Amino acid sequence: MSEELNRSELPSKAWSPLYIGIISYFCFILPGVILMAINYGKLGRNDLRRRALFIGIIVFVLLVVLFSFLPSKYDWLTTSLHIGAAFAIAGIQYRLFAKARENNPGWKTESILIPALLSLVFLIVPIGIIILRNEYLFKKEKEGLRISKDFFEKKDYQNAIHALKNVRDINPQQQLSYVNAAIAYDAMGKKDSAKLVLKQWLEIAPDDSEAQELLRSMN
Repeated sequence: MSEELNRSELPSKAWSPLYIGIISYFCFILPGVILMAINYGKLGRNDLRRRALFIGIIVFVLLVVLFSFLPSKYDWLTTSLHIGAAFAIAGIQYRLFAKARENNPGWKTESILIPALLSLVFLIVPIGIIILRNEYLFKKEKEGLRISKDFFEKKDYQNAIHALKNVRDINPQQQLSYVNAAIAYDAMGKKDSAKLVLKQWLEIAPDDSEAQELLRSMN
């Protein structure tokens, strides 16, 4: 995507690829990809717009998949790929941009302020959705714990365990959903089930002394 600028289609002005690279980094690639594709048109290379958009979207989807599914120990890899993609977006187009300036005395770089602000909206909207979703799940988790406590106090252990399982489905790292379920199983005389739940939790949090002590008391 770094072909020479067609001299018969010299641009009047375009965005600096360096700014597009910065936007790509802070707004997680996709706005930068879109701006890069638009900028090819501003640089007189409409033939490269679709190619840039197609490849860029594939890279964006790949990064989203990696961020979503790779374990946290691979954060260094996803971060490196994110930074590398932003540098690539800035670098791939820069030669063409520099050629345009060379061929156009007095040529000015176009302000990228408005595209940058629109790119921030792209970043803010999904972050807002994530925050609202997490808040909803947190409230649902607290409500599940409250319901399980009510069932437990009524000695309705089966429904208490069911409510705690729903809590685990929302947040697999909620300690009380395991410990309280173990206590409920124990109250029902199902020690094996109680131990199993505690062992599941200790696989997640092996240093939890409360769970360790409770497991020892059931042996």
